[in-house]
Amino acid sequence: MKSHMQASLFNEYLLAENADWSICLEKSFAVLRKSWESEWVGLPYLLSRCVDFLHLSATTLPSDASQMLLAAKAIAERIEFQCSQSSVETEPKYHNRLHTADVLTSLSVLICIQSKIQGDLDKEWIACAILSAIATILTILERSINSNQILSRRPCSSYNRFF
Repeated sequence: MKSHMQASLFNEYLLAENADWSICLEKSFAVLRKSWESEWVGLPYLLSRCVDFLHLSATTLPSDASQMLLAAKAIAERIEFQCSQSSVETEPKYHNRLHTADVLTSLSVLICIQSKIQGDLDKEWIACAILSAIATILTILERSINSNQILSRRPCSSYNRFF
């Protein structure tokens, strides 16, 4: 967290009250947009909040699930680093970091709803879903901005073994 304002802003992020998932999602999207407009917290932080929301404790996860979440974190860090090295004007208007945050947030809420309906879900499946989502967005983002050279094509060893 960069500031007290961010800390208080994120009190409403992924806050499921009374199992009203639409309100949870709407408030979470509002938080993301406020952060995007003022002090962006970054994808690694948002990913960690999603992981916490889904109760994916690093100490109790199977090894493969832990590795997939580490790979997702490496991708999030890579996206943030590369985007921080360029100007705001070169980041795509739609397939950008805010869109990535929206996807991770929506996916987390959907997984939580599914777990309430079905019971405990396989932790490896959840980790794979998160990794797949952020890796897909990285691919789309790279294609969208390839001509601007924001993201390099050099593979990151932390996530390369999954693709």
